[in-house]
Amino acid sequence: MAIADSGQDSGVSDGDVILPFCDAITGTDPVALDAARAALMDRMGPNALSEAIVIAANFSMLDRIANSIGIPME
Repeated sequence: MAIADSGQDSGVSDGDVILPFCDAITGTDPVALDAARAALMDRMGPNALSEAIVIAANFSMLDRIANSIGIPME
């Protein structure tokens, strides 16, 4: 499964740069994040990078809202 192992083919167009970006934004390595961000922007452009960041931020926001009203999220 590509979500658990970003080295596998997800079948999603440009998944080979999207999944490492997702791993990097949830990690703690700023160098990995810079590299993943640059790879995504080089391949897909600045608009796609912005969209990926907004989507990630939205998921984080939804988790925080759920936690604040008593719905436990991982």
